[in-house]
Amino acid sequence: MKKAAMREKMLASVRTRISHSGVNAIRARDVALDCRCAVGVIYNIFEDLEDLILTVSGEYFAELDTLIASHAGYLCEETAEENMMRLARAYYEYARDNPREWGAIFYFRIDMALHIPEWHGKYMPRLLGYIERPIETLAPNTSKSELNRLSRTIFSSMHGLCALSLKGYRSGVNEKEMAKSIEFLVQGFCAQISREAKQLQSA
Repeated sequence: MKKAAMREKMLASVRTRISHSGVNAIRARDVALDCRCAVGVIYNIFEDLEDLILTVSGEYFAELDTLIASHAGYLCEETAEENMMRLARAYYEYARDNPREWGAIFYFRIDMALHIPEWHGKYMPRLLGYIERPIETLAPNTSKSELNRLSRTIFSSMHGLCALSLKGYRSGVNEKEMAKSIEFLVQGFCAQISREAKQLQSA
């Protein structure tokens, strides 16, 4: 089998195993079994098993990016708060409908300080950028560093809300209450950003 065909077969194996069992259940011997090849063949095509898994994780982040970007495009047609609400709902719905794929993006157990995937450096700033746009509409004079801080704070809050809910922790919000919780979170952030912007204008 040609290298390109085997590479795609390995990626397909990982995609299937993530959807069935989650990213942290993947083992090299299982991928090799799926592809009917020796374990060593994996390392002839990918740097290591992490590289193979991270390639698939990057595909999922690209899917998430495309989804969020499509919702970010409505900013010209709605208020900043409405757009922020749209982004938050879209993020939660992706996580809810694709929990293991979402988990592969954010919860694969690697040392990110030693092995930072190229796609993480590409897509994470883009995701934060979609949040920055409505913030900038609410507070046009906000500095770039402050925009980045605010977008990271909002993302972290929304991500945590999703994680606690989807992982079934007792401290999490159940699915029936998520719509109200997202609304509460977004409205609170937007109100505070607008309030601070007005205070700066009147100072």
